[in-house]
Amino acid sequence: MSDAVDETTIAISVVVPVYGSSDALPELHMRIRQELTRIGQSFEIVFVDDCGPGNSLEILQSIAANDSQVVVLEMLRNVGQLSATVQGIAESQGRYIVTIDDDLQQWPEDIGALFNEIESKNLDLVVGRFPIRKHSVFRNVASELTRRIAVRSLPVLPTTHFSSFRVMRREVFERYFGNGSIGNPVPGWMYFTAPRHGEIDVRHAERQQGESTYSMRLLVRSARPLLSGLIDIGLQIAVTLSIIQVAVAFLGGVYLGYQYLAGNIDSPGFTSIVFLLLAIIGLLGVGIAMLAQYLRSIKSLILNKPSSLVRSVIRSKH
Repeated sequence: MSDAVDETTIAISVVVPVYGSSDALPELHMRIRQELTRIGQSFEIVFVDDCGPGNSLEILQSIAANDSQVVVLEMLRNVGQLSATVQGIAESQGRYIVTIDDDLQQWPEDIGALFNEIESKNLDLVVGRFPIRKHSVFRNVASELTRRIAVRSLPVLPTTHFSSFRVMRREVFERYFGNGSIGNPVPGWMYFTAPRHGEIDVRHAERQQGESTYSMRLLVRSARPLLSGLIDIGLQIAVTLSIIQVAVAFLGGVYLGYQYLAGNIDSPGFTSIVFLLLAIIGLLGVGIAMLAQYLRSIKSLILNKPSSLVRSVIRSKH
């Protein structure tokens, strides 16, 4: 991660994960630069080449050679939009971080609106909300399905919308990742360290070139970490219910013992056996849930990826 961020003179870093939109890059760079110049704050533009098809890396190298405010990250391999974006944020230095897609469907001209919202309302995170999404029917349905899963896995309201067009304070990133690994981030990670978040309407354009890489496979890949979060919640619920069951069985046993000692019943009999079985089953439930969580933690450690997947960082020599 970048050092001495607190002393940076850069106000805004725009991070762009790049995959399969090479022809759009010159226009995208021009429009981002024009908008940031209009805002009047110091800035940098970080492009992350995610090893996609086409000659995007060569185009980005050419852009960086002629613009000292452009940084290009070349990834070791294709890591997906989420990881590429996080790697770009880690390399950036701005006090505010804007993330935007590379296909010109999100308007760079709306960066100023996002920036004004986060500053004027002193928020941690502001997300661009698209009143009209100009995607295919499949993608719109899939996005809504993913959103419904996400709102149950993240500390957000059920009406929250999500998009990759957003601005956040750098502290949101630093608080979440600290000095740990950033190789395998969880979708929606920023909501865990951005309690003051908001949304504003932004524009959405038709895809101008190429084909969307959005597919059922990508949907499953994106939703899997969110489903994993739901499993964690399920384990917590299972442990809680098991503990309650053990407590009820214990109190029931104490009550039966008291009644027996007081002479109100001749023998606890079958009822005591039921309470004993409830206690045993409850303890087994707690043990199984804790074992499952322990095994999941071991799996996470074994499969943990390197903290950096960047092959090279390209900057202008001017």
